[in-house]
Amino acid sequence: MPITRLPKPAENPLINIITHPEKPKSSGERRSNPFFDRIPKKIVVPAELTEPCALIKETAGILSSSRENNNGILTPSKGGVLDVRVSRECLDRALGIMDTLIKALTEVGFAVSVSGGATWVRIDDVSLKIGLQEELKRRRLKAAEHDLDGYYRFGYNLYADRAVPSGSLFLIIDDKEVRYHMASRRTWRDSETKRLEDCLRSFTYGLIKAANIKSKLKEKETVSNQASQHPSEDDASEHV
Repeated sequence: MPITRLPKPAENPLINIITHPEKPKSSGERRSNPFFDRIPKKIVVPAELTEPCALIKETAGILSSSRENNNGILTPSKGGVLDVRVSRECLDRALGIMDTLIKALTEVGFAVSVSGGATWVRIDDVSLKIGLQEELKRRRLKAAEHDLDGYYRFGYNLYADRAVPSGSLFLIIDDKEVRYHMASRRTWRDSETKRLEDCLRSFTYGLIKAANIKSKLKEKETVSNQASQHPSEDDASEHV
């Protein structure tokens, strides 16, 4: 194959590409929304859970006596609990995070409630669904873990595995209406450099942004419904 010579600098001058830092998109949004200024500068999760709120007390009582599902995640025996899906080993930590988060959200001016097995945060005229979950990881099964009793069958598979708790937690804004309209993040999780306990302030910011998006969607839907119920004179004349 013939080798193409490189272009001469005199005939092909260099083009410098300079990147400029993006302007903060949320600056105007923060000025117009008073909730941003109410967020505490530091949201610290205490080492031990003391004086938990009523929702945490109810959730702790039910989950502590609940059974684990096939993946090792506690399944509440009855309703009325926060959307906390973790293993028994991570329950105390998860309750501490949720208790601190609920108290911080209440301080900002939001209302937290439980309905239909979900946790809801009320911000002005909209409600957002949130949850705290534990990530699962795949673990290869050992021969002793296969069920070899009863009717004979070849029960051991060298490559069989199972989803088990990983010990890594994450918070999520799990709202269907906002999911496809949010350009920013919807999940905050444990990482190698930061624990979930250190992300509660950022999560609160995310809730406010999501509430703004959902409120604008509701306004747009209201305007659209009003327009369909009361057509303009030009539209009405076309049907005459």
